[in-house]
Amino acid sequence: MKHFTKLFAAIAMMLVAICASAKTEKVHATFESPTNTNTTWTADASGNTKGTFTWSTTYYNQLRNIGLPNGDITKYKKLVVDCKMVTGTQFRILFYKGGSNLTLYAKDGVNEFIIKDELEKVAPNDYNEYMLQCDEICLSGDNGTAPGEAIINDVYLETYDDEGVKTYATFESPTNTNTTWTADASGDTKGTFTWSTTYYNQLRNIGLPNGDISKYKKLVVDCKMVTGTQFRILFYKGGSNLTLYAKDGVNEFIIKDELEKVAPNDYNEYMLQCDEICLSGDNGTAPGEAIINSVYLETYPENESVEIPDIQYEEDPGRPEGDFIDFAAAFPDLQPRIGLGTDSHPIVLGNGEVVVGQRSQTVIADLSAYSKLTIVTSPNMKLVLYMNHEVAAQQNASDYAEADAGKYVFMDVQADENGLIEVDLTQFDKKNLNCICLPWDNSNKGTVWYILLTEDTPIFDFNAMDVATSDNDGSTAGDITSSVSLTKGGVTMTISAAAEGATTPNRYWSTAKGPQLRMYSGHIVMDAPEGKAITKVEVDNGRWNNNNAINGEAGYVWEGNSTNIVIDIAGNSQMNKITVTLADKNDETTTYEGLPTSINTAKAVAEKSEIFNIAGQKLVAPMKGINIIGGKKVLVK
Repeated sequence: MKHFTKLFAAIAMMLVAICASAKTEKVHATFESPTNTNTTWTADASGNTKGTFTWSTTYYNQLRNIGLPNGDITKYKKLVVDCKMVTGTQFRILFYKGGSNLTLYAKDGVNEFIIKDELEKVAPNDYNEYMLQCDEICLSGDNGTAPGEAIINDVYLETYDDEGVKTYATFESPTNTNTTWTADASGDTKGTFTWSTTYYNQLRNIGLPNGDISKYKKLVVDCKMVTGTQFRILFYKGGSNLTLYAKDGVNEFIIKDELEKVAPNDYNEYMLQCDEICLSGDNGTAPGEAIINSVYLETYPENESVEIPDIQYEEDPGRPEGDFIDFAAAFPDLQPRIGLGTDSHPIVLGNGEVVVGQRSQTVIADLSAYSKLTIVTSPNMKLVLYMNHEVAAQQNASDYAEADAGKYVFMDVQADENGLIEVDLTQFDKKNLNCICLPWDNSNKGTVWYILLTEDTPIFDFNAMDVATSDNDGSTAGDITSSVSLTKGGVTMTISAAAEGATTPNRYWSTAKGPQLRMYSGHIVMDAPEGKAITKVEVDNGRWNNNNAINGEAGYVWEGNSTNIVIDIAGNSQMNKITVTLADKNDETTTYEGLPTSINTAKAVAEKSEIFNIAGQKLVAPMKGINIIGGKKVLVK
C-alpha cells in the first residue's frame, strides 16, 4: 500500500509540474505592504496572499498597493477573486487611471472576470485606456454596506493562452499521384513520403482542415529529408495553388505572412476558401524521400488574431453585343475567377461550345468553322492558351516533351486595358483544336465575364433546334405568327410571319429528321456582324420554290459580298438548314437595298424610277418576277 501511495504522490507531482508549465501565467496579489483608507488588512498566518479585508465606511474605503501589475495589462485575460463574505454581500475592485476608475463587484465565492469584456461593459468608449495605461488595481469596500468584512483566499491576474489549438494531418486515406505514403508503425500521423517525378507528384487528402483557414496562425512541418533538400506544401483553391517549401527540420510557417509573400494580390482567397492543403514532391529532384514526423495547423492564441480582407470581385462590365456566353450564368457552380473554381481547369473550348472539364483528348474538337476567340475579362489580365492539345494524360512531365514535338502549342495572351482578349484561330489546325485558358501565374488572376467563338460559316440548323412544331395531327404549336429572330456566329436572322392574307402560315414542321422550317410567303433577312460581310448563302432544303430569290437572284445558293441577305419566299419551301459564309468586309462589300416587296409597293417605287426586266428591256410597269427598278434588283410577287 505504501508503494501505491508513493506512486500516487509521484503522479500528483507530475501533474503539478505539467500545470506549472501551462500555457497561461498567473500573477497573484502579494498584499505585502497595502495602504489603508478606512480599511484594514489582516494577513493570514499562512502568508500575505491570504487574509481578512474589512471596511468601516461606505465611501472612500480603499485597500491600495496590493501588488498586482499595472501599466499595460492587455496581456491579461482574467482577474480572479476568490473570497468569502462575512459581512455584506459584495465589495468593489477598482481599475485606476489617473483620478478616475472603473468598478467591478466581487461576491461570495470564486469571481472570474474576463477583463476586456467586463470593462467594456462599464465604459464602452474608453475601456481601452484603463487597460493600456492602468495605474493600479485595488480593493474597495461596498458602497452600500458598512462596516463590512470579507476573507480573501486569492486575487490574481491570468494571461491569455499563449499557444493555439493544434490540428494534425491524419494521413488516414491519402491519395497518391506519382507519390507513396508509408505509415510509421507508431501511427498514421507519422510516415515516409516519397515521389518519383519532378512534376505532378502530389500526396492529397492528408486530413488537414479546409475552407476558411484564417483562424490558423501557423503551419508546422517536422520532417527529415532523406533524398533531396526540400519538398512542397500546396494550398489549393480550385485549379491553382500557392506553394511553400519544407526543408530538413521543423518548418514553422506563419500562414498569412508566407502566402502574402507569394501572392500579395489574392492570398486572402486561398485563406478564406482553401480547398485543400497537400504535400508535393520537389520540382527539381526526383526520386525523393522525406520522413514526416508531424504536420499540423495551429490557431492563433486567445489574445491574438489577424484580419483577412474579404474577397472582392470586379464589377461586371456588361455583356457586349453579339452572341457572347455569360460565364457565370452558364456555370453557376463555378466562380468566374479563372483558376479559382471548383474544377481544376475552368474553361475548355470544345465542339464549338464553352464547356468545363479536365483537359484530355475527349474534348478535342473540330472547330474549323471558327476564326476567332474573344474573351472579356479583367483589365490587363494574362492567360495561357493551350492549342492543338493531343496529350491524353493530365498534366505530367511528358507534356513538355509533347509540346516540343509540336503536339500542342502554348500561347501567352494579355487583355487590354478594357479587359478584351482576341485570339486569331486561323493560325491553328482547327480540326484538332482544343483551347484551355489558365492563369499566367498566381499574381495574374481575374474574372472571366464573357466568351465568344466567332464562326466563319455559321449554320442555322433547323433540324437540331429545340422548338415547338406543327404537324399533320392538327398541332399548330410551331406556327410563326410574328417575326422570329435567331443569332449564330454573330449573324442575326429574322424570319417573318406569312404575308398578309396568306392561307398557310409559315411554321416549324415536325419531320423524322427533326424540326423543318416551312415557309409559303414572307421573307428571311440576315445581317452580318460588324466588320464582316456575307459571301455565300446555301439553303439545304427538301423543297424550294423556283420563284424564290436570294438578294434578287433565283436559286437556293447565293454568292457575293454583302452586309445583308434578303430571301424572298414565293411559295412552298422546306428548309433543313442555312449555311452562311463570312469574310472580312472590304471595299467591294455592298448593302442589299432591295427589300422584300409586293407588286403594289413596287409600282409606288417605280413611279419615280426607270424599270427594266432582267434582260435589260425597259418596262412601263413592274411585272411579276425580278425587275430592275432604280438600278436595283427587286422581286415582285
